[in-house]
Amino acid sequence: MDRKATPSASTRTTRRAVDRLTLAKWALAAALLGAFAAYLWSNSSELGRLRDISGATASYVLAARLIAYWAQASATARLARVYAPGLRTLEYLAVASGGSIANVVSVPGMAYGAKTLYLKSRHGVGHQSFLAITAITAQNTRGISRAFPVPADLLEAQLAAVAEDLRPAATKSGMLGTRELVEVAAAGIAAHRLANYVLDPVMVASSGERLLEADAARALRERLVPLATLVTPNLDEARILVEQDVHTPEEMEAAGRALVQMGAQAALVKGGHLSGTEIVDVLVRAGGARPFRHAKIDTTSTHGTGCTLSAAIAAGLARGASLDQAAAAALDFVHRAIQWAPRLGSGHGPLNHFVEAPE
Repeated sequence: MDRKATPSASTRTTRRAVDRLTLAKWALAAALLGAFAAYLWSNSSELGRLRDISGATASYVLAARLIAYWAQASATARLARVYAPGLRTLEYLAVASGGSIANVVSVPGMAYGAKTLYLKSRHGVGHQSFLAITAITAQNTRGISRAFPVPADLLEAQLAAVAEDLRPAATKSGMLGTRELVEVAAAGIAAHRLANYVLDPVMVASSGERLLEADAARALRERLVPLATLVTPNLDEARILVEQDVHTPEEMEAAGRALVQMGAQAALVKGGHLSGTEIVDVLVRAGGARPFRHAKIDTTSTHGTGCTLSAAIAAGLARGASLDQAAAAALDFVHRAIQWAPRLGSGHGPLNHFVEAPE
């Protein structure tokens, strides 16, 4: 006769522990679902986005938002890094099928283009990015080991392909590398009358590598600055462009005014390398100057900050924001992206491009 085995004391203890863990998971899930519902209720922009798309698409977005919200709320940072990025991409793919999309063309080096793709996945119905690649680089958080500029006629063809079919509402450029590519970019932007042009005058990487040939700096100043809606140099780039020292907020404003005199509609001189506990960025236009202040964050996660900022500003301009609004929202976004960076690599690590994007 078969006899039912009596569970041992250790087995019973294990089962009770599993039951308690299961109950705790359900309680956590219920709490997060309630918090997420409250978040949606209080965030009218999220509800507005869901109203603008189909019911089937909205269900995918809600699922992606909920799971990403859970992943980012998790106490395990690794879990948030693994799950949230993929789900944000799912959200982008779903939302991109409906709603109103403003096109943005970006002219970066290949590695910097990845930052624009991150922003594209975050903005959903806000904008659609198209890249015109200027260079392919081999790099990691420690630095750039090789850079290969694309042929000038290839960049010319890329710009024409986008402009002739997918008229962009804004344009940004980053790493150009050579004088020839600067000349082609300037000719393409002028010929296609690309509006809302944000010029990020990339010259030196965060890790110190030179990214713009010496003879290209003058061409950038003479050909691209006069076309720009906004120029976004850091302190070193501003010094090279205006040929004067830039170490203080007052000197930053003076450099911005010099760039406006060169033909730019506005200049945002970035103060990330200022000494002290505060970062001051100065937006200068013909009508005056406006400083933006943020607390300095002690971190090495600063790879791609300039590209992220200029892409975010271009996205804001494409959606109809004023220059002040676009700059303020983008600076706040970058600050939070640095604050919540995943701290990857042994050098200058990437930002967290999956923090809440600017509206």
